[in-house]
Amino acid sequence: MADFQRAKARERGGPKKSLGLQTERRRENQKAGRKTGRAARLEGKRRSAPASGSEEVTPEAASAAAAAAVTTILSPPDAASLLGALRTLRGALSHPTEPPTADVVASGVVGAMTELLATPNDELQLEALACLTNIAADYSEHAVSVLDALPHLVSLVADPREALAEQAVWTLGNLAADSDELRAAVLAAGGLRPIAALLATAPDGSAGAGVRPPHILRTAAWALSNLARGAPGPAGTVAPFFDLGLSPVLLQLLAHADESVAAEAAWVLSFLSARDDQAATALAEAGAVGALSQALHRTQAKNPVATPALRTLGNFASIGENFAAAIVAEPLFLPPLVHLYSAEAETPKGLLKEATWLVSNLAVGQREAVVGAGLLPPLVQIVASAQFDLQREALFALRNLMAEPAYATSALEQGVLAPVVSFLRTQDPDAVMCALAVCGLVLQHQPDGPQAVEAAGGMEAIDDLNYSGGNGEVKAFAAHLVDTYYGDDYGEDEVEAEAGAGDAGGGLGGGFGGGPGVAPPAGGFSFGQAAQLGGGAESAGPAPGAGRGRGMTLPSWMTQQPGPGS
Repeated sequence: MADFQRAKARERGGPKKSLGLQTERRRENQKAGRKTGRAARLEGKRRSAPASGSEEVTPEAASAAAAAAVTTILSPPDAASLLGALRTLRGALSHPTEPPTADVVASGVVGAMTELLATPNDELQLEALACLTNIAADYSEHAVSVLDALPHLVSLVADPREALAEQAVWTLGNLAADSDELRAAVLAAGGLRPIAALLATAPDGSAGAGVRPPHILRTAAWALSNLARGAPGPAGTVAPFFDLGLSPVLLQLLAHADESVAAEAAWVLSFLSARDDQAATALAEAGAVGALSQALHRTQAKNPVATPALRTLGNFASIGENFAAAIVAEPLFLPPLVHLYSAEAETPKGLLKEATWLVSNLAVGQREAVVGAGLLPPLVQIVASAQFDLQREALFALRNLMAEPAYATSALEQGVLAPVVSFLRTQDPDAVMCALAVCGLVLQHQPDGPQAVEAAGGMEAIDDLNYSGGNGEVKAFAAHLVDTYYGDDYGEDEVEAEAGAGDAGGGLGGGFGGGPGVAPPAGGFSFGQAAQLGGGAESAGPAPGAGRGRGMTLPSWMTQQPGPGS
């Protein structure tokens, strides 16, 4: 029986001819995520705040203070004046809405502050670093000015003075959060190794992640997650993360008593598992599935740990059925997941959406476990009454579950058909294709399926799509359903209609149920194509589980504040 796509943008364990399409879709998803605007891009960065007790100033005052500080830094009369000017500049660059970064960079003072990183004065080094941190926290055209300081930054990460080491990591993390280009520059400068070493060693140099103060571990893991981000590249691009022996370190940090540290480690796992299949497999084989399940149980599936933990498990679930089976077999996994759907949990929409994304992955081959855990009724309820983006995730999960006729019957008894039909009227082609797939399953496998779909308004909606001038795949899918189940003789005689449906068999060829089915229409449409969700696959038969949005992850700085040092 053909299964609907897993909620991930990469094919798993199926015909290799679909791999190129899925890889391209994953890259497009990554690209779309990077085009959400300059302001959104800055959310991955953190500013070094001014000294406590500083009063908030206007943008004009910040600009004036910065100009005076720059003049002093470029021609300092003495060390004390230089230190005061650096502190003033740090405060100006920390302005929450309009830091004068452009004018500061244009002044040429970045070079002078870079030279100060080699001074033997700890205070001057730290203040210069803090200024560079804030410049790296701004837009690319400003952040790029910090690249000349990379050799000093990488060296300072290994400095025994923890304040300097953390501030250097912080600056590298800001650069890595900016773009693929700046991220590559940090990696090329050797920034990965000392950050990994900072996570994996105690202050005295002995082995043992977790001995350092939580704020340093949090900053280092956050910077590491930014280095692990980015579009998938050539094979082996994530190999350095594993060559440095980071897997056991990350799993150890995942169990850290400080939840912010555990959350950052979970985000590293999510990015690595999204970047590369072999990386995901290596992490799973290292015990990540059990460690993530334990983290969910320990935190009662609450943020900040829950979101990256669920995302990483979702990545694992779509590698293959053996991984999905291993996840549901973890004794600590299902209870916290089920709890997220309970009324008493009051789960935030974003977290519930993440959980539903994972469930849709599991529902490809682990339907019995998902339904047995009692998740079918809440999924039906979400489709019927939640906000659209959450409804959409539940729709994909239900499509996977309803591929089993018995579970489709249960969903129909709970009133799923009317809300599913409502998706046929939306402007989201992916959701429309999924809703058509659900209707197709009902038409094919359920007694009086055509009549049930018609009673829910589905026949009219499908027919409208058939004659629409919109998405070509949607139109072809709708036309095939109309031709197969609502032909000229539909309704003339109920018995004849049922007999005709029986003769039709599989309805969508190999695409729905695995029977001989009805031949696809001209052009080669199949349910395998429909399941690509915007693809254009050329496979002649159904595609195995793969899915949507594997790389669309949000780091924990989008769900938790403040940054280090605050």
